[in-house]
Amino acid sequence: MEEMQAHSSNAEVERIREATSTDILQIHQIHAYYIEKTVMNFAYVPSSVEDLRTGFYHIVSTGFPYFVAVHEESVSGYAYAQPFRQRAGYIHTAELTIFLHPEATGRGIGSRLLQVVIDALIEGEKIKQLIAVIAIDPEEDEAERLRRFYTKAGFVEVGHLRAVGRKFDQWLDTKYMQLAIG
Repeated sequence: MEEMQAHSSNAEVERIREATSTDILQIHQIHAYYIEKTVMNFAYVPSSVEDLRTGFYHIVSTGFPYFVAVHEESVSGYAYAQPFRQRAGYIHTAELTIFLHPEATGRGIGSRLLQVVIDALIEGEKIKQLIAVIAIDPEEDEAERLRRFYTKAGFVEVGHLRAVGRKFDQWLDTKYMQLAIG
């Protein structure tokens, strides 16, 4: 994994904007960190930069929002919504993804990214339900912190799947959180 750029602790200079294809390299660095170091994503190997770029183009070309938090020229985090499932009956439901640079957590950036994604979905008038999936590491308190994060934003817990993922030689649960936005 490439060396990640350090980030300032001054949240006031973070700005949120629509992501561009030029952000993908820095998004990839954040993405790779969470795949290689955490259970927050069940992938074992990070996607390539080109695969992330293709995914980015697909998301934005289908009308879904994709945002980044930026400090100076560094991406501090990213968030996007995409179709929840590929079946036609799910057309009004989206799944949320938010990841922050590990040094950018706890400063309100995630809340700001979440809100701009929600606002964009409301403005688009197509999505009525937003789903967030939380991986649960039995050895960490991160899942509870994320559950509180989503609950504070109005999400409700709607499901708990036990031992559905495996990573780093442990079975992992997931929690489903849901927000009605339309």
